[in-house]
Amino acid sequence: MTLLEAQDLSLAYEDVQVIHELSLQIPPQQITALIGPNGSGKSTLLRGLARLMRPQQGCVYLDGHAIHTQPTKQVARQLAMLPQRASAPGGLTVRELVAYGRFPYQGFLGGLSADDEQQIDDALHQTGIDSLRDCCLGELSGGQRQLALIAMALAQDTELLLLDEPTTFLDMAHQLEVLEVLEKLHAEQQRTIVMVLHDINQAARYASHMIALVDGQIAASGSPTEILTPEVLARVFRIEAMVTRREDTSTPYCIPLRNLS
Repeated sequence: MTLLEAQDLSLAYEDVQVIHELSLQIPPQQITALIGPNGSGKSTLLRGLARLMRPQQGCVYLDGHAIHTQPTKQVARQLAMLPQRASAPGGLTVRELVAYGRFPYQGFLGGLSADDEQQIDDALHQTGIDSLRDCCLGELSGGQRQLALIAMALAQDTELLLLDEPTTFLDMAHQLEVLEVLEKLHAEQQRTIVMVLHDINQAARYASHMIALVDGQIAASGSPTEILTPEVLARVFRIEAMVTRREDTSTPYCIPLRNLS
């Protein structure tokens, strides 16, 4: 079980501090959603947790060890990160893209082993895109391309999977397709998933743990029932909202009523 946590973490772009002395522990084997208004630091925090940014202060720990002191390949065997605007050449096939996920396991001479080939096939199967393996990325729809990128992250075979706004720019059907794939992965493999989501109702539906950020600090954390309350929504998003429960899942559901700012 791989543990990811931060202690007194501050992150900045040049002289602009975005995350301020933040401490947290990601619950293992759960889906955690990072939510908050625009500019609250969600994507920056995820980048810091993934070792894509060096802390201005504090530290990120992976299994109790400072993440920046560990070899890159060792970290990549424990944690996979899918950035918000991940890109790849349109001429690559889906299978070629997914194969990049096996880089942390390749030796000096490179080349794919039998285990690498199996992990690639498994990732294609888990995301439901076996039939697209020989298609070029430039031929895919937005949803199919996103699933191919998720398959590449899955091919890393890590316990931790971090995703920055995996549903951005997708229509509603493809948003649900992506989230259902992630939900199935968690249910079947108990992977720890952390994702930034703008839609708080989707976050409440698919995550078991939520962290709400405001101005680079944690404003609230807990279960969807604890986070989706009129009081927390007013404090975090500056909205008046009615909270009800979905009949199909019994998860809380927010209906915005008016802006409070």
